[in-house]
Amino acid sequence: MDRSLLDVPFVLDRPRNATLRAVVSETGVVRSYDLRYDARHRESHVRVRTSYAVSALGTATLPRPAWLSTANESVVGRGD
Repeated sequence: MDRSLLDVPFVLDRPRNATLRAVVSETGVVRSYDLRYDARHRESHVRVRTSYAVSALGTATLPRPAWLSTANESVVGRGD
């Protein structure tokens, strides 16, 4: 695993065994995540957990970007 992908506090070393559980809404909003990984602090094994949750989101109406229809047309008919 590339250490740069984790926000590892400088006092920790050798992050490994990372797991991430995320809850994403149908509209693409990350409602919560839970990140866990093992690391070393000096000579001790530590288990790191970072979590995040969003609550009480309001609503907003945003205009569609001008490039959206072009982007959608460029992928019409393409299969996975």
